[in-house]
Amino acid sequence: EAQMDIELMMTVAPNVHTYFWGIAFNGSLTGAWILDWAVAMNDATSIPDVSSLSYGLPEIATCPSPNTAGLPCGNAYYSRTNTELVKLCTRGSSVVVCSQDAGATADGHGSNNCDLHPEFPATSPWVTTVGSTVPSNRAPARPNVDSIGEAAVSPADGTVWTTGGGFSSIPANARPSYQNTAVEKYLATAKNLPTGLFNASGRAYPDVAMVGSNYPIQAGGPILPLGDGTSSSTPIFSAAVTLLNQARAEAGKGPLGFLNIMLYKFAETHPEVFYDVTVGSNRCGEFLCCPHGYDTAVGFDAATGLGSIGDFSALRSLVVALP
Repeated sequence: EAQMDIELMMTVAPNVHTYFWGIAFNGSLTGAWILDWAVAMNDATSIPDVSSLSYGLPEIATCPSPNTAGLPCGNAYYSRTNTELVKLCTRGSSVVVCSQDAGATADGHGSNNCDLHPEFPATSPWVTTVGSTVPSNRAPARPNVDSIGEAAVSPADGTVWTTGGGFSSIPANARPSYQNTAVEKYLATAKNLPTGLFNASGRAYPDVAMVGSNYPIQAGGPILPLGDGTSSSTPIFSAAVTLLNQARAEAGKGPLGFLNIMLYKFAETHPEVFYDVTVGSNRCGEFLCCPHGYDTAVGFDAATGLGSIGDFSALRSLVVALP
């Protein structure tokens, strides 16, 4: 996992200082989980401008006990973790996480049924969550790409996994104001929503998506197309953010920090910076395809967020123009 992340980040953003940041693992998540990582980051004098995390668990299974903060599991744990994530944001760091690879149900990734199971830290309002797409001739073509677009990753397009997405069930992860316009539109217009089975006032995820299939990876031998999963989309998007930070540095400006307010605003005012994914859904998990999940839609949706990066040159220009 870490090998893939590092290879993909350094391929897209070469010659950038890249670090592997680890914390002690004691055989369970009680000593190596998101709160512990965030506390360790905030204890450091200098932290990366962008952090890419390709880990997560269903909210029902996330909270370790005991934990660093000495908190019981439940809303207090998520609230405490979010506090540490906010600290990272205020220090100018972008935290980018994956939406996980088992659809809206997390079947096979902490669940074994068709209930909807949102994933943490993807549901934190203080991270940028990345889902996955796959090149597809069923989807509208990307600009300047003959007949090939992107669809939400699912078995319908030949994969054996499904991009995650949904709505948080935790009070600490209520929907943030920066999502209101996009999510309210989705709730009002989306087809086949699992009405009554999800928390419509919870933080919706993912925020964005990137291609998450068939990346060449080398791990002690030949180069093989093994790079699949939202855990490949996440370092790719993180590397793109690094390139944006690099452009800002060349203009004498600081790193972007917390990304989401900017991303949702650009989706309203400059939609060309996104490729809107309108094909696919996340009903399938690792082993089960279920009756409930979330379809893609025009604009934001709970399968691919605002979409994948569209016109990167336009995005870079907009970012450099920011204060």
